[in-house]
Amino acid sequence: MIAEELAAQAEDAKAPEWCYLVSLSGSLYALPDNDRTVLLPFISSIPQVTPLPSGLVPPYILGLINVAQRGELLIDLPRMLGLRNGPLPPGAAEGRRVLVVGEATPPEMAEYRLAFAVDFGYELLQAARPAPVANHALGAFVTAMVDTPHGDAARLDLEAICNAVLGDLGADRQWNQQPGLLEEDADEP
Repeated sequence: MIAEELAAQAEDAKAPEWCYLVSLSGSLYALPDNDRTVLLPFISSIPQVTPLPSGLVPPYILGLINVAQRGELLIDLPRMLGLRNGPLPPGAAEGRRVLVVGEATPPEMAEYRLAFAVDFGYELLQAARPAPVANHALGAFVTAMVDTPHGDAARLDLEAICNAVLGDLGADRQWNQQPGLLEEDADEP
């Protein structure tokens, strides 16, 4: 039985995965659409941003935006990952995109959704999942390298990124964790 499970996991690792290919501070990254983080169909240019008072939120949060009649926190992803210290250079805003990520199994009426600003959005593509990457500069936020038509891209662990943001904001639960469950119980079926 264990051998069958390992074979199934190895086969899943080879299965193609949908990713949105983006540029963050000049490097390529793949943002996966998987069973833990779902890319919602709101990939667009950056709408009007309502800034939040400084000191109330981490410096990588740009403010609030309206996405489908819902207020979403807009996170400057390159800044959050430490790839850029300040704002985007002047004139570089033309290719900027917003993508919204939601929980795969959201609790009733209290789902987490986060909007991420990326420097440039390329395309949604299907990529094979290669072997995990060890010792990437972004640590646990990068899980593998993906071969794309634009070159190699680091595959981000969006769930880890979302949990880091939620932790910085003092959220009462982790990404995809059902309310009332302890963190160690969240991974059990």
